[in-house]
Amino acid sequence: SASPEELNQDPWGSDYQVTTFNEDVILLADGTGSMGPSSVIANVTTFGLFSAGPDRVRQTPVPGNVTELKFLTPQGDDIIRVFSDFDAMNRTWNRAYEIDNTIEDVAIKNYTDMLRTFINSTTPVTYAGRTMLPGDILAEYSMCLADFNVNSSTYNGNVRRADGTVISCGSAYSASVVASCAERVNGQVVISPETASCWMRDPNLMGVSGYPHMAGNSNLAALPQVSSLAPNALGVEHEVARDPFGGNVVLEFDKTKPQELVIRRSYSDDDWNINYYREIVGIDPTAL
Repeated sequence: SASPEELNQDPWGSDYQVTTFNEDVILLADGTGSMGPSSVIANVTTFGLFSAGPDRVRQTPVPGNVTELKFLTPQGDDIIRVFSDFDAMNRTWNRAYEIDNTIEDVAIKNYTDMLRTFINSTTPVTYAGRTMLPGDILAEYSMCLADFNVNSSTYNGNVRRADGTVISCGSAYSASVVASCAERVNGQVVISPETASCWMRDPNLMGVSGYPHMAGNSNLAALPQVSSLAPNALGVEHEVARDPFGGNVVLEFDKTKPQELVIRRSYSDDDWNINYYREIVGIDPTAL
């Protein structure tokens, strides 16, 4: 076996020379999210290993920065090998990213199952002073959205269901919630086609038994408006335990947006600077 001294020398008996540089490399950058920019920055180390070659005289100049090192051309019979821990750092982040993918898949599946159970339930619930099936609530809400006048924040008139029953939208559905679904398109105020966000934000619905939400098995009524969910609320505690950043994963839930969940990461040390979030939005109930 080779001695430590022999490992430090090239085949011609000259000491190897090592040059290292560190640089911050952006692995992920996204400035398009509604909650601000996300970024993942890794401090990557690049190593240059130099041998003076058979003539034992180094002729290659010492690089002044990492770019020079990466593109350095050996002079004479010098031998240069350049290594980097970029791939290792990238693999570490990809492991965390895949864990977040799994959390997203689980959250959406849980929500979809809860939503489907709620909409298809044959058990009547009390809603806005009436007893009705959850699926009928969605059907009526969709029709009332189409009847809402966003300019006056009122309904144009009563809506008739397919069976001829008249729906009094104004008394049954919160005009303030429906108005919050309005958006401006080409200068005109219109109702957003995304019925789910309007339907799910109605405060009258939140107290209904079986009301679907992204908080997993948490007791919705007991949660504060904004809370950090424990991983076991979604059944992802084993995934979080595998996190390469020590489980630094925050599952943020806002009761005013029950069909949404945010995965947030904030982590910093000598090797990493992570300020990252991912918004998860559940399926539109009209798509079921």
